[in-house]
Amino acid sequence: MPDALKQHSFEPLEFVSKSTDKLEEAMLEMGVEKIEPLSIFSDGVYVRKVFMPAGTPLVLGHEHKTRHLNVVVSGKALISMNEGEPIMVHAGDVFESKAGVRKALYILEDMEWMTIHPNPEELRTEEDIEDKFINKSDRYKEYASSKLLNSVQEIEETTVWHLE
Repeated sequence: MPDALKQHSFEPLEFVSKSTDKLEEAMLEMGVEKIEPLSIFSDGVYVRKVFMPAGTPLVLGHEHKTRHLNVVVSGKALISMNEGEPIMVHAGDVFESKAGVRKALYILEDMEWMTIHPNPEELRTEEDIEDKFINKSDRYKEYASSKLLNSVQEIEETTVWHLE
């Protein structure tokens, strides 16, 4: 387990039951990488597919606004929904999440995961999809805004450096 996790006392078998607020705070202190989803569309349906490599120390999803299906395509993980008791999920599992659910995961084997959402409005842009289906915490929005500002500053500094 990485040292940054040890300092926050998140052991693999217990971290998923920690308060999502405390977990998010610790993750943002360490720095996070966004997991880029693959978006798949069909008539009235939106599928969001992600890959999470084994050993990914912490995965904390945003709160979902709608009821939807979850499909574990491959892999194995410990998961807690809304700070509930951790359960093991593995390839072939299909289950429903209610609106308001936030999931925390510890990835044990390389995992492909899909969420399946009704999409009667036929939304296609990332912004529209995220507005419809997820709630990002204020803490995350502040962090993302700060990272964007730092990225813009780095680009500007790099651009100036290249022009001189």
